[in-house]
Amino acid sequence: MVASAQHPIDLILSELGRYAQDKFTGKVTINLTAQEQWVLYLSIGRLVWAMGGKHPVRRWRRHLLKHCPQINPGQMSLRQNDLTECWDYNILVLLVRRQLSQTEPVLSTIQGIVSEVVFDILQNASLIPRATSAIPAISIQESPGVRPSHLGVLQNSILELEGIVETVQRQWQQWETAGLKSISPNVAPVINSLPELEEETSPNVYKNLVTLITGKRTLRDLAWMMKQDAIDVTRSLVPYIQQRIIGLHSLPDLPIPSFLTPPANTVTPPQERRRPTPTPPPKSVQKALIACIDDSPQTRQVMEEIFTEAGYGFLPIADSLNALPLLIQYKPQLIFLDLVMPIANGYELCAQIRRVAQLEKTPVIILTGRDGIVDRVRAKMVGANDFMSKPIDAERVLKTVQRFVETTS
Repeated sequence: MVASAQHPIDLILSELGRYAQDKFTGKVTINLTAQEQWVLYLSIGRLVWAMGGKHPVRRWRRHLLKHCPQINPGQMSLRQNDLTECWDYNILVLLVRRQLSQTEPVLSTIQGIVSEVVFDILQNASLIPRATSAIPAISIQESPGVRPSHLGVLQNSILELEGIVETVQRQWQQWETAGLKSISPNVAPVINSLPELEEETSPNVYKNLVTLITGKRTLRDLAWMMKQDAIDVTRSLVPYIQQRIIGLHSLPDLPIPSFLTPPANTVTPPQERRRPTPTPPPKSVQKALIACIDDSPQTRQVMEEIFTEAGYGFLPIADSLNALPLLIQYKPQLIFLDLVMPIANGYELCAQIRRVAQLEKTPVIILTGRDGIVDRVRAKMVGANDFMSKPIDAERVLKTVQRFVETTS
């Protein structure tokens, strides 16, 4: 155990530098408080994996969706002996070994996760006062030789410890300089006053904020969905936070995925799970099954949140080429279809759906970032029932479901 009267952030940086210089191999556990713990796995002084903090599952899921969108993180199949402390790292190893993902996206996933962990360590350490000789502010424990997975280590995904630390240090300094030192990127913004927010913003900004800020997404989640840096997203919200129009609150982590039992109200298509045997819609679903065909993992996640919270079954489809067989197999009561997708666009796919007897009367809603009269006319010509512009608005989506599904039922 290491304890020192140094400031915690200086001690951590010093110790990490020593591990790199000594080419340490094993597990390093960092405790800043009784509640906060982080773990780093090193191999010959380089970073293999990092975990801990408030949102290990949320963090892992977000980066996997970001860099490996073809993978459904909720439906990975693992053997019982793979469910170790580092089950998340085991999954990444299996993705590469089973050739379900290239090494490069997995490396990006690991790098993103490791960077967030190091950032959180630095931020939390900066908020702890300098230790006294009687009360150490930090402890660091070493476990030589320990690896994150019994499956081995992804050699092509090992990161330079000093390079990661230098990069994250710059990010932390930018965060601190922006006046965000006391704001964790793991907190969730929530709108306290809709009338005040509407008065302070333009109609478009108001609409986007109301759609995105649900109180169930952290600042990092929002940054991923908006394809922006967390510092830019947080800085843009600061004026509303200072006026207390938007508040910040802690959010619990997501539950560890159930690898053996599918979610009660989500159908996972076989092409997304990469398993040969399809899983039928669960019998527990009482309301309609809604399909969403969109190559954007952000859009699929938003739609999944909307439908599962409202009690509907959900069928996410990322690949337009495999969409038709899945629609025929699961027979959803309503289809949301993205207009702009690679290979087959929404118009082409909608026309194909209308030529299938089992689907010819299924309502199809076109989703698009464009909202021109030409697009609307063309959507009607290929058989679409309605046209919905992005960003996704939960209230409009549910009203559309009620109009096309529940009224018909």
